[in-house]
Amino acid sequence: MRKPFSKNHKILRNNRSLLIYNIIQGDFCLYFTKNFLLSFKQYKALLFFCRKKLKFYSKLFIRLMPKLKNTGKAIGIRMGKGKGGLNEVYFPVKSGQIFFEFGFKKGNESVVKNKYDYIKLLKKVRELAKLASFKLSIQIKYLIKNR
Repeated sequence: MRKPFSKNHKILRNNRSLLIYNIIQGDFCLYFTKNFLLSFKQYKALLFFCRKKLKFYSKLFIRLMPKLKNTGKAIGIRMGKGKGGLNEVYFPVKSGQIFFEFGFKKGNESVVKNKYDYIKLLKKVRELAKLASFKLSIQIKYLIKNR
C-alpha cells in the first residue's frame, strides 16, 4: 500500500552501497564514518597531513566541497549596507562520504613493481587512515577499489 505524500522519485540507499561503487578516479579512498561539521582549518590540516604522508607515491583527488559559509559584520557597524565579510567555511560531512581518493603512479615511474611493493603501499594506506583519524579525532576508514 502506498503511503500518502510519499516521493516515488527518491531512491533510498544505505551507506555501504554508496561507498563501494563511488570510487571513480583512484584505487583507494578515505571516508568518514560519522556525521559532523568539518571546519576549513581542519580540512586544510588533514589535506596537508595526507599530502605529506603520501609524498611522491600518489595523486590526490578531493571529493569534499564547502557548502556552509559563515558571514558576519564587525561590532559597532550600523544596520544595513550588506551582509558582511566571509568569516569561515564549513564542510558538512555525512557518514560514508568519501573525503578523497588517491591512485598510485603508473607507467615507467611506477611505484608498484611487484606484489611486495603493492602490499607495502597497502600498509601505508592503512597507517594513513589511522593517523588521519587521530588528527581529526573522528573515525576515518579506508576502502580499496575492487579490480
